[in-house]
Amino acid sequence: MDGGNDGAAKPNFVRGRIITPGTEHQLGTFGLFPPSPGQRRTLRPTTLLLTAKNAEPELLWISFAEICDSRVSAAEYEVLARRHKTWVVDDVTTPEVDQPPHQSSAWHRFSTLVDVLYAHDDTLFLVGSGLSAGLARVAGRLSLLELVESADVLVTDPASGS
Repeated sequence: MDGGNDGAAKPNFVRGRIITPGTEHQLGTFGLFPPSPGQRRTLRPTTLLLTAKNAEPELLWISFAEICDSRVSAAEYEVLARRHKTWVVDDVTTPEVDQPPHQSSAWHRFSTLVDVLYAHDDTLFLVGSGLSAGLARVAGRLSLLELVESADVLVTDPASGS
């Protein structure tokens, strides 16, 4: 899948953000509140079981390691993208400097996930420390998301949260 922007940006997708380091204040600015352990859910999009930190009809909150695990396929992404219109992927770290993202299978799956979410016009929030706009080298569509590096962000149209 190409990571480029084909035509006009999808309106819900561009509402997403890359948030670093991901403080509670930063998340709350966008109507997102870290899930409690009691909100953990086991999902079965196809035949694979995934553990989400929270899964509601409109919101999926899941870790990068879980959603980009080697067992996860594009079919799971498609099913989950139809079920959940807002995604929070947390615990994201930038790829190792000495390992190009295209050589990492987790980052390849992540790029596929971003393309699927873009196609479904789902809102994506990426949360982690040390994130940068350079993530666009992993998945070109991420260049459509605003980078939030400070807790002092003014929001005029916050996304719905947990």
